[in-house]
Amino acid sequence: MLVANNAFRTTLLYLAGAASLLVLLPLLVLFVLVGLSWWIAIPLALLVGFGLTFLWARGASWRVVKQLGISDASVCEDPGLCSLVEGLSLSIGIEEPSLHIVQDPSKNAVSVDGPDGASILVTSGLLDALGRMELEGVVAELLVPIKNDHAELATAAAGTFGSLFLDGPLAGVAAPVGAWAMRRVIEPDGGFAADRDAVGVTRYPPGLSSALVKISESFSPALATAGNDHLWVAPPLMTEAAVSHSPLQWRIDNLLEL
Repeated sequence: MLVANNAFRTTLLYLAGAASLLVLLPLLVLFVLVGLSWWIAIPLALLVGFGLTFLWARGASWRVVKQLGISDASVCEDPGLCSLVEGLSLSIGIEEPSLHIVQDPSKNAVSVDGPDGASILVTSGLLDALGRMELEGVVAELLVPIKNDHAELATAAAGTFGSLFLDGPLAGVAAPVGAWAMRRVIEPDGGFAADRDAVGVTRYPPGLSSALVKISESFSPALATAGNDHLWVAPPLMTEAAVSHSPLQWRIDNLLEL
């Protein structure tokens, strides 16, 4: 199901219209050459353009999950982390997401959400570096967007616009289109908003601020791409698509003032 977000749906309509125009041009030429009425090409182009666009959007979360290597079922590989996810999920009133650990020395984490449910992925480097209070802050940062549906929107944007225009076959010529779509859909400064909401859950700003300091030392996992950059707690590439996050040092400074 497509996310119920006006900016996302409007942007999708714009792109569907553009796709229809691209389909219309060759159809007009074909219809004229074979002697068919040219006006029939217009509704046909609209049907093809809008149909393909919305079918692509419906597979958005699946593409992100596949890109990140998230499996259907999670295994509790770290009891401390699993306990935090379970407790904080219950505390904020959401169904516990599936939990996955990827072997990567960098320090970062990501949450995704879609029709099949929410998932959290953290790097082994993050688990090795953070203490319990710091990890609690990061887990809260991952869960809050699931609670307020921002993770669903961010996942849909990554799978719809990012995977096509920033990571896919059109990246070379249409990256500006992907960046434009992300700017329309993803709320600016959402990173600090998530920080603020996370410490509202944990009631301990120093935990998250200390975690972000450690994350800032190395936060570029191999799974990061231009199209999913905005999903990470600390966007590794800081592309235009990562407009939802402010610089880490700015976020750390603001957390220290809470």
